[in-house]
Amino acid sequence: MLSKIIAAFGMLLLLAAAYVCIQAIRAGANMQLLSLPVSLAQGTITTPQFKTEFDLPNYEILATWDEKVGGKNLDPMLVDVSWELFEGTKIAEGSSADTTGLRAPSRIRWEEPIGSFAGRKGHRYRLALHVNRDASELNVAHPRIIVQVPQSRWEDFALGTGVLLLITGALGTVGIALLAVAFAISKSKTPGNTPTAADTAE
Repeated sequence: MLSKIIAAFGMLLLLAAAYVCIQAIRAGANMQLLSLPVSLAQGTITTPQFKTEFDLPNYEILATWDEKVGGKNLDPMLVDVSWELFEGTKIAEGSSADTTGLRAPSRIRWEEPIGSFAGRKGHRYRLALHVNRDASELNVAHPRIIVQVPQSRWEDFALGTGVLLLITGALGTVGIALLAVAFAISKSKTPGNTPTAADTAE
């Protein structure tokens, strides 16, 4: 009976470890909610639905493109994009004219902030983006529309993910140890392992 209780507790800890591990992976993998190849020709772009995993007031909307094509530096033209955010009905709107302009943190891709919005955990949204000024000359540079957790928060989430993985390791280690103890107790009580009178005499 004792071995079964210990084994059950060990299995519960392993299941808890698996759940925490999944949450850690999800948290680490969902910094970017959407990365959609687009054309920057004048017109309207409607994105697929994307799901927000955290309650945050400032999810970023970016247009990005390669800094170089064929080894040549591009002379980036600022895009002029207005946007609307929908969750069934329209709930927010904005424009790239309201943002701070170009940035190239990696020196590999340019980023043009288009706007930001407040997102609630587990909700699904889509964007309608209106390219108001033709920027199709940038299409050779593989433009994308990206929705992501603000880069200033990535380190915080990475730290949280690390803590969750440490908890996963601890729960998994204890769970496996308990299963080993339960197995040892069960094996010691097996009739074939019980000392006989002859064994004792020897």
